[in-house]
Amino acid sequence: MCLGGAIFGCKVQTGSIEEQTRLSERPLGNDAINLEVTEECPREGLVNSPPVGQTSFVMVRGEDDLEAVRDELIKGFLEIDTGGRKIGIKEMEKLNEKAFKAACLAKVPPEEVATASYELYSSWQQQLGDLSWYPFKTVIVDGNHQEIVNVDDDKLQELKRAWGSGAHDAVVNTLVEMKQYDRLSDGSIANELWNYKEGRRATTRECINYMSNQVKQLTMTKRRRIRRLNGKA
Repeated sequence: MCLGGAIFGCKVQTGSIEEQTRLSERPLGNDAINLEVTEECPREGLVNSPPVGQTSFVMVRGEDDLEAVRDELIKGFLEIDTGGRKIGIKEMEKLNEKAFKAACLAKVPPEEVATASYELYSSWQQQLGDLSWYPFKTVIVDGNHQEIVNVDDDKLQELKRAWGSGAHDAVVNTLVEMKQYDRLSDGSIANELWNYKEGRRATTRECINYMSNQVKQLTMTKRRRIRRLNGKA
């Protein structure tokens, strides 16, 4: 039943109360499949500005709900993420230490690699937090202005000449992430749900399935332990 005027194609029924009741009890057509409107359980997409004097409905924003679910999943994964996994937490905007270690392995004696890579990594992590450094440029893509990393920046080019493309690319990738997650102003780290097997942002469905499978495995392990304690194979 549609209340308080026209809502997404549903027309206000006129006539007697009996007629309106009869019409409202008809099977819903294709245009109204699964559409239920109640004060207790509003549906996504309902107009949040009904006529004066009519019952108001709260708009449920699917995108906002999805972000809230991802936030809760991130909290959960932060508590259980111990590495060596398919789905887990990735700290975005954080430099890849392995790239700097590999760069030092190719440039300095083995006994100096640990110290050199730590110093190089630390110096560039500090550089990324320097708000006076802005290695971006504006380009036009399909008629729109976009900011991208300026790979010809003097500091980036100096890093590439001195330590190779691996360390250079690691810094560029981090700059891209900082821009994407809006962390250029403070240099803070954002936690993201990550599919490590495929090297990309994990979908919400993947994370929920992963958590569900983990619970199932823990439940099976607990049951087997109880059976062993009870002397049952």
